[in-house]
Amino acid sequence: NSPAIDLERGQLYIGTGEATSPPAHVNTDALIAIDLETGEENWAFQATANDIYLVGCRSEDQLNCVPRTETVYRDVDFGASTVLATSPSGTDLLLAGQKSGTVWALDPDTGEVIWRRDIGTGGPSGGIHWGIAVDDTHVYAPISFPGRDLPDYEVPDDIKPGLYAVSLETGEIDWAFQVEASCDEASKQFTPRCEMMFGLSGAPSIIGDYVVTGGLDGWLYVIDKSSGELVWKYQTSREYQTLNGVEAHGGAIDNASIVGSNGTLFVNSGYGLFGAGAGNVMLAFKPVSEE
Repeated sequence: NSPAIDLERGQLYIGTGEATSPPAHVNTDALIAIDLETGEENWAFQATANDIYLVGCRSEDQLNCVPRTETVYRDVDFGASTVLATSPSGTDLLLAGQKSGTVWALDPDTGEVIWRRDIGTGGPSGGIHWGIAVDDTHVYAPISFPGRDLPDYEVPDDIKPGLYAVSLETGEIDWAFQVEASCDEASKQFTPRCEMMFGLSGAPSIIGDYVVTGGLDGWLYVIDKSSGELVWKYQTSREYQTLNGVEAHGGAIDNASIVGSNGTLFVNSGYGLFGAGAGNVMLAFKPVSEE
């Protein structure tokens, strides 16, 4: 993922992925602080140990596939970039979202865990996939898949795909905006797996009093960040007449695809990997005038 730079402490923070062959290094699925002057590791925190995963390994009998007894086989890397923040009481935090569905808050000086919030168990397609958003009071974590029960953790029934507002102070979930499969036949031609792939995988953006996020089924959501109430939504998975005359349609909203600038909301619709809906449009929205 992209690093966060801490000029006050002279550190750079990164998150890492899983191993693809044994042995799994202690810095896989980890958060690492690197000294900006020397390039040396100041501290490292491993969130999930022994995560050896290859996407094509559906059987341990396949070539180069590790027996499941030798790995937790979860693919729960840190795809979301780390964010530096300060809690309302003044505590500095290094925040990170993991594909395990966990939001981590670490002490940026030491790497010690201040709090953690498990929102399901995630997996290869998230959990928290491509990004989190942070303001003065909360970290907003999108969940694409709640995951499956593990021996030491059962996914609660109330954890579903959606956006979760986690308190910077306590790590508690203050509100949840949850989504369900809602694709119709018109949009389904562009997001053919929308009955199963409808969670929030892409990085959200905070714009004023709102959090803007998008679903794997093409829905764009604008959510009141104080209450979690839906303000507006739009189905981007459709055909468009474009400014440059290219035949185009939307699809899944994923990765880092939502930006606000100078009163305009820019959204990329279409992400064809992992069975999601491909597309080829950049959309620009402006608020409706109240005059």
